[in-house]
Amino acid sequence: MKPVLLNLFGIDLDSYGLFLALSYLSALVFLKVYTKNSDKYSWKNVVDLVLIAIISGIIGGRCLFVITNFSYFSANPKLIFFVWNGGLVFLGGFIFGSISVFYYLRKKRLKIGAHLDLLAMALCLGHSIGRIGCFFAGCCHGNSCDLPWAVILNSNQVDFFYRGLPIHPTQIYESLLLFFLFIFLILIHKKKSTDGLVSVLYVFIYSIIRFILEYFRGDGIRGYIVENYLSTSQLISIFLFLGSGFLLVRILLKSKTNKPSS
Repeated sequence: MKPVLLNLFGIDLDSYGLFLALSYLSALVFLKVYTKNSDKYSWKNVVDLVLIAIISGIIGGRCLFVITNFSYFSANPKLIFFVWNGGLVFLGGFIFGSISVFYYLRKKRLKIGAHLDLLAMALCLGHSIGRIGCFFAGCCHGNSCDLPWAVILNSNQVDFFYRGLPIHPTQIYESLLLFFLFIFLILIHKKKSTDGLVSVLYVFIYSIIRFILEYFRGDGIRGYIVENYLSTSQLISIFLFLGSGFLLVRILLKSKTNKPSS
């Protein structure tokens, strides 16, 4: 755990900010390589989509974090803009980013399903790398455990109760699961026959991952709907699971119906 990675000429280089930048860069590089030999996508449109997703994602992620910690930020309003100190709720960014991206695709009359599939894979990779930044910063940490791979974090991002105690490295759990999901989505994308399948699968599987991981989280700052039983992210995950599950069934049924008989 190293919130400040290094100091350059008296300026602290925050681990969280660095990995956040690396996550966006990795997503962009992946998109460039993956679409290099494809005439299905316009690189200009892809770059526009990434920029829209990044900006709206940061805004949405910060807004949900501020809402779930309203009493704190109402007393310290200037801290709302200190994004580099951490405090982005991924699901808030995902929802607002998805709405913005969908609006752009509709406005430009681009193939919605195909582009969402592409962005889903890039997002999965970027998110996986971004979670490593969370680990170094100490945010999004786990609750106590006595497992061999437990970690001890003393960052001021860690809830006081858990400082100095062995806890679940939930950031690493999520990073690894997202990377495996990224590989899985690539394999599905290469074999898929229906646009939209990959993006819907991403939402469906990630909602399950996030819902389960929340039970291993120990950072109370993320907010609860029912204290210690149902977090804000779990409630959102339930809706995402139901919505994507419905779409997944529709896509699979449609694909089966359109499949030529032998």
